[in-house]
Amino acid sequence: MRPKRENLYDKRVVSTYVLDVMHNFYSYKEISMLTGIPISMISRYLRRKTLPSEKMANKIIKKFLQNKNIIERFITLLQEEPDLLYTQKVSEIINLVILNNYAELLSNIDFIIGFNDPTILIATKLSEREQKDILILHFVPIVPYLNADCFSLTSSRFIFYVCAKRGYRTRYRSLRALLLYPLIIPIELANDIKTRIIQELRLSALKILILSCMDKNKITENRDFICISGRDDRGFKH
Repeated sequence: MRPKRENLYDKRVVSTYVLDVMHNFYSYKEISMLTGIPISMISRYLRRKTLPSEKMANKIIKKFLQNKNIIERFITLLQEEPDLLYTQKVSEIINLVILNNYAELLSNIDFIIGFNDPTILIATKLSEREQKDILILHFVPIVPYLNADCFSLTSSRFIFYVCAKRGYRTRYRSLRALLLYPLIIPIELANDIKTRIIQELRLSALKILILSCMDKNKITENRDFICISGRDDRGFKH
C-alpha cells in the first residue's frame, strides 16, 4: 500500500506546481473560474497552507492539460528562460504533459536519449517514470566518464561532438528510441541529428520529442518529430 500513498502525495504536490504555472498567467479569480475551485482554496494551495485532496488534484491537473493556451504560454516562457527546466517543478509539469499526450508513443520505445542541457531533468524523470533505460549524450568538453566513446553531430553549418558511456553501440543496436531534443542545437538541424544518431547507434527507429515547433522553425515534415507545443505551417503532429 505504501507506493500508492507516495503516488497520491506526488500527484497532490504536482497539482500545486500546476497552480503555480497557471498563476503566472492568471489571477486567483481567473484560476477559480477555469478550475471551478473557490478562490479561498486556490489561495491556500498556492501559499502551501494545505495540499489539494486527491479529487481536487485530479481536477486541477485535468483542467490544466485541457487548456492548450496555458501549455503554449508555459512552453514559450521556458524558451525565454531555459534554466527553469533544471527545476523539479518545471520538469514534473513537462513530464505530466508528455505522459498524458504521448502514452502510446512511450509504450512503443525501448529507451530514452537525453543530452546534458536543460532538457536532461525531463529525460531522466521520464526514464524513471516509464522504467525505460536512458542514454545520456554529453557535449564535449563536459564528459563525466573516463571510458567514453565520442562521435560528431554534423551539418553543413554546424558540428557538435558528443560522448557517451562506452558500450552504447552494442547495447542499443536495433532498438527503438525517443530523443528529447536539446535546446542548444538549432531546430533546423533536427533532420541531420536524427540521421546521425540512427547511424551511430544503429537504431531501428528514432522518435524526436521537441518542446516547441513554431512557424519560424524549419524542419522537414516527418511523423518522427513530435511537438509538445506549437506547430509549423505544415501542421506537425501535435
